[in-house]
Amino acid sequence: MGWSTVAVAVGILGEYIAHFVFTKEKKSKAEWVCTVMFALLVIGGISGEWWYGKQLSETADSLKRIADGEVAAANQKASEADARAKSAEASVKGHDQQIADDQARIKTAEATVSSANASVHDAVAKVATADTRIAEAQSEAADAKKETAQFNEIAERERLARVQLEKQLQPRMIDAVGREAIAKTVRALAPSLSDKTIKVLSVMNDQEGTVAALIIIDILARAKIKHDTTGVGRATIFGEGSVGIRITGPTEAGPFIDTLGRELRDRMSTWVDGEWDSVKYKDVTIGVGAKPVVGLPRVVPCAPSKTCPEIQP
Repeated sequence: MGWSTVAVAVGILGEYIAHFVFTKEKKSKAEWVCTVMFALLVIGGISGEWWYGKQLSETADSLKRIADGEVAAANQKASEADARAKSAEASVKGHDQQIADDQARIKTAEATVSSANASVHDAVAKVATADTRIAEAQSEAADAKKETAQFNEIAERERLARVQLEKQLQPRMIDAVGREAIAKTVRALAPSLSDKTIKVLSVMNDQEGTVAALIIIDILARAKIKHDTTGVGRATIFGEGSVGIRITGPTEAGPFIDTLGRELRDRMSTWVDGEWDSVKYKDVTIGVGAKPVVGLPRVVPCAPSKTCPEIQP
């Protein structure tokens, strides 16, 4: 009986202490472990009290049956031997006292069983309360998970927006290694342009476009192709809207225009339009317009054809 009472006392005391130690609204793993452990102590202690009460009840019933048998035997002896009346009366009084003691013990046992039953009901109520708290915690965890998913979605949208903005703000650049690689590629086509000087243009007051034009000029210089830079930073408008890069020239310059246009497109990630037609163009011209804005519609200067391919990223 002693260990059961101690277990109940420790379990209940532990629950109250845990209630004041863990003050956060959202229960931690340690708080759950403490709550379940102390609840098990209470339930174990109550079960021990109930078992001990049951044993006392069975013992009391057995003693009562024995006492009743002895009283019956004593009464039988009293009726059979009046001569021993005084002795029998003393013996009966002794048995009466024993019966009274047994009845007192029975009442004590019944009180213990009643107390154990009350403790069991209290433990059941506490278990129900714990189940309710667990359900509430699970609901809060689900809400927190949903909010986390929403925050992650917002963060991903912001990251993509930053990537787009950084890409838009990044100037059209090609490093020295890339410029040398392009020059090596178009150098093989230089003989077809031996009698021509390539004009390089860029729009006035567009510093980014001027830098892109200077990069193209460096490529032509590395490829040893004659070029005219007087139009850099001086043009007002060329083509449809002067956006991106536009390369035009006669028919025989087609391979050069197509090759250079695709290299610039791939390395600068920009719009590039190329057209070669001897009827329309006598000289080769490279016009560098404003950097295209992501999301805006593109103006195509000519219908796609063999002499005007779609050179775009």
